[in-house]
Amino acid sequence: MRHYRLKTLDQVKTGFTDCYIIALADWVKNATTAHVLTALAVGDVVFRVMTEVKTAVAGPTATVSIGVVGNLTFFTDASDVATGTVLPYVASKASAGTVGTGFIAPTSGASPATAITNATSGVTPSWGPGPYTTLTAVNMVANAILSNVTVTAGELWIWACLSRVEDRGANAGLVSA
Repeated sequence: MRHYRLKTLDQVKTGFTDCYIIALADWVKNATTAHVLTALAVGDVVFRVMTEVKTAVAGPTATVSIGVVGNLTFFTDASDVATGTVLPYVASKASAGTVGTGFIAPTSGASPATAITNATSGVTPSWGPGPYTTLTAVNMVANAILSNVTVTAGELWIWACLSRVEDRGANAGLVSA
């Protein structure tokens, strides 16, 4: 897995601070794998998370959720990332601890609109959660569940908007008046 902290200009353009890439070599056959995206320190804030399916996971049945250790679906519910009709984005839940309103891939040939309605009980998908403040050190993870077959393709980009306590310290660029 690769991790990129985006440059300031890229942060402004995308609205995200970090990008994590789970590539073909990172998938584990017949396993549930909690890929550690980053360690969150006390005081770090996660504003939103989005999973972008660059290449659907080919071969197995596969789902991915984004959360923290102890709550693997905290930011996004487990979403299908293996079907040919997969929607490209899975957005954060509207508010932490509620039924997710992220985009969910259609199954059994259902239309995207039907899949979204069924997955969200009619709630319009939106950005969230708002925000998650880390009170104890914890790892943010992507929880991948794959069936017992060979993985022949698959790449996910996980975007996160993080405010790290270390970046808000004395070196944050503040100028006294």
